[in-house]
Amino acid sequence: MYTLTDKQYKETLIRFRDSVTRIPLTLIDSDITGDKDTQASWGLCSRLKAQWPDPETHKWPGDSRDDGKPDIYGIKDLQNHQRCPMDRRPKDFLSGCYYKCAIFQGGLSDRAEALKLYDERIKDVQSQEGSKDLG
Repeated sequence: MYTLTDKQYKETLIRFRDSVTRIPLTLIDSDITGDKDTQASWGLCSRLKAQWPDPETHKWPGDSRDDGKPDIYGIKDLQNHQRCPMDRRPKDFLSGCYYKCAIFQGGLSDRAEALKLYDERIKDVQSQEGSKDLG
């Protein structure tokens, strides 16, 4: 399966929240035609190896780039109901998140706000656990 399970998603949120407390915000916004790559170290678009240590969250667990990062397209996708805490799109809006990203569009003020967004999203996921079987 090429999407994160709900259990993997919750674990990913918790792991990323922890990483926000320790790592600086770094951005990659390539504008190379045919090689568009946009990621932020505090968003689920990040492909830092330390943030995706579990091969079960990779589409092709055995593949990695020469620099040790998971393959650019190798991280499992989010399901429609799973959202990055930095995503400011209306619920169930399925186009790309870049133009509504709190990080890339200047709506994120600091680390404390990023942690608050993760806390809110984790709380939402935990409140949904009782209404459906996760995993």
